[in-house]
Amino acid sequence: MKRLCFLLLVMLFVSHEALAGVPGFMKKNMGTISGTVLTDEGKPLPGGIVSFFNSEGGPPPMWGGIQRVPEFVGRVDTEGKFSVKLVPGKYYMGALIITDPQRGPGPPKPGESFFFAANDKGGLWVLEVAPRSTKDVGTITTAKSDAFPASKDYFTVEGIVQDDQGKPFPQTIIMVKAKPNDFRPIMVSERTGKDGRFKLQLPPGTYYLMSRQVADKMPVGRPLPGNYVGTYGKEVPKEEVPDDRFGPPPGIELPKGAGLEGKAGPPAGVGVPGGVGKLGGVTALPVTGKKGDTIKDVTIKMAKIPDPGKLREQLKAASKDAEEKK
Repeated sequence: MKRLCFLLLVMLFVSHEALAGVPGFMKKNMGTISGTVLTDEGKPLPGGIVSFFNSEGGPPPMWGGIQRVPEFVGRVDTEGKFSVKLVPGKYYMGALIITDPQRGPGPPKPGESFFFAANDKGGLWVLEVAPRSTKDVGTITTAKSDAFPASKDYFTVEGIVQDDQGKPFPQTIIMVKAKPNDFRPIMVSERTGKDGRFKLQLPPGTYYLMSRQVADKMPVGRPLPGNYVGTYGKEVPKEEVPDDRFGPPPGIELPKGAGLEGKAGPPAGVGVPGGVGKLGGVTALPVTGKKGDTIKDVTIKMAKIPDPGKLREQLKAASKDAEEKK
């Protein structure tokens, strides 16, 4: 029997299958893991999601107010059963209870609980998946969150998320990335409160911090026009931002700090070719720390993602004005 511990997790950036990013040659070697998740009352989990975190690809998925983003997720049926294909490796496992059949992946909502698998000694349970294997892990019951000892190997980052007027920006999450242009963060924080402040405890190393708005009724996934995003970094004077890849189209002003490139631009730090760190008027700065360090006064400025349609209209109007002035 395995045990699970209660902990809420922000489940963003993953689809319900999470296979899109796996190369074809790796898919052929994927193994299958299955089992039955039980509640702390011994009843089958009434539907939800199981998630898997590569144990060699980052810190434990529970880390002082910040959580890892899972590598793979899968569905749990109304009888608590699941079956998921995974790339060979070792994984931590978790489960999120979801009872609404229309609900997609996303942050836990009221009444939803997230759990982590633990071994019989009270530590995180690590599952090993062999190439092209099929493994049934049996039944998995629940345990309390204090079953897992807290790590002491971390450094602390304290800061605030602000709007373009310097006022606190509430209801955001901080995305922690290994590189500024990585599509997927390593970890995400809990939501900021009304004061916009955050406190992260990170494993020693170097990271880049991005933020995004996460209001209750916002859709899960990639930020959309009208949403707010931000990057921790240094503002680059307009004349220093290359026009070909990192600046806005001629005659169109984009807000600094939004992490936007091109006509509409992807969200901050998302896979932009042609340079590392230049994010639409902001150069992403690294945050580096060793065990016991405390880094304070980290400020992330938020800006609204513009509407591509409106940008095109502005571009046409600017071009028309330029032609008329000739």
